[in-house]
Amino acid sequence: MSEPFPMLEQPNRALSSQDIRDEYLSQHNKIRVYRFTFQEIAYDPDLSGTGTGSCGPSSD
Repeated sequence: MSEPFPMLEQPNRALSSQDIRDEYLSQHNKIRVYRFTFQEIAYDPDLSGTGTGSCGPSSD
């Protein structure tokens, strides 16, 4: 029942990694992942796969 948010799917449809990360994290924190992905991805699409935000530090 874990479906990616339609709002994020439109602007970040080109990012396949983002969808996977969204769907994966959505099971743990729907509200958190929604806020993180929406902001982080919007500014830095490259960080979509590294798991930015307090949920997981980016691989430095």
